[in-house]
Amino acid sequence: MNQNYLITQIVGRSDTLLYFWLVLVIVGIAVLAMAARPNQHGALARLLFFGFAFFAITHLMCMQWILKQWDAAVTALQKIDSWKLGNSEAKADMLTVLNVPAFEWVLPFHVAFDAFVLGGLWWLSRKCTRTEVK
Repeated sequence: MNQNYLITQIVGRSDTLLYFWLVLVIVGIAVLAMAARPNQHGALARLLFFGFAFFAITHLMCMQWILKQWDAAVTALQKIDSWKLGNSEAKADMLTVLNVPAFEWVLPFHVAFDAFVLGGLWWLSRKCTRTEVK
């Protein structure tokens, strides 16, 4: 296998991870904006709550899968014979850039944002329910 191909795959996974974060933030803000509209039925906020919860879980699983792919590509790169013959200092510098972030770093930020959006949806659904009762 060609090391340039693997490096391209690794950089592609890092780009994909950044796009995934962007999608999560845009969907979360859009869901909150939709739930904050005045004069809406209270069930909409509850529907958005469960819909976003499902989206967040599947999104987190996709991010975990991308991290696994990234890690496998880095491992394959380290096993290439031409990679082993190169300058060890240059490889160490390159690996600090190419190594996958730990899932333990992704999880708390994802869960914190999910909790923010779901908490906002819960609060907005309570607000709609109170106006319906009056």
